Amino acid sequence: MPFGGSVTLGHTAPLILFSFKNGAKAGFVAGLIYGIFQLIISFHIPPAKSFNIFILAVLLDYLIPYALIGLSPFYAKTIKNKKISLIVGTIFSHILRLLCSVASGVFIWGEYITQNINIWFYSLLYNSCYMIPETIITVFICYTFINFLLPSKSL
Repeated sequence: MPFGGSVTLGHTAPLILFSFKNGAKAGFVAGLIYGIFQLIISFHIPPAKSFNIFILAVLLDYLIPYALIGLSPFYAKTIKNKKISLIVGTIFSHILRLLCSVASGVFIWGEYITQNINIWFYSLLYNSCYMIPETIITVFICYTFINFLLPSKSL
């Protein structure tokens, strides 16, 4: 996408499967580490006018979203069926990631959008364009591989 974001072949699927296998705490730590790696590998300097906005961009675009993805088993811990639990955890964690991206779009990138457009709606629409397909792909990948990677007693 022109202002960041892309559809991948489920780049968060390994993180989600790791989290479901090892628990939400390990997933949270793995998500933070994953976010740091994403920051190092694909960092785009945001047009931040202050150091605080720069830190907010790092938090909202890299650290918080992937830590929330790592917590995916936490969101579905009351669901007994492992496949349904995985689907719910994946979708919910990606919704939270979307909300981080929307907030980033509003607070960091918002001033570069035409003033006659509602910035919240624009950011939601823009980020949904890549996050919805990304979520669908990730759900499919996780659902396909859960039986191979997670024995029934893991959940």
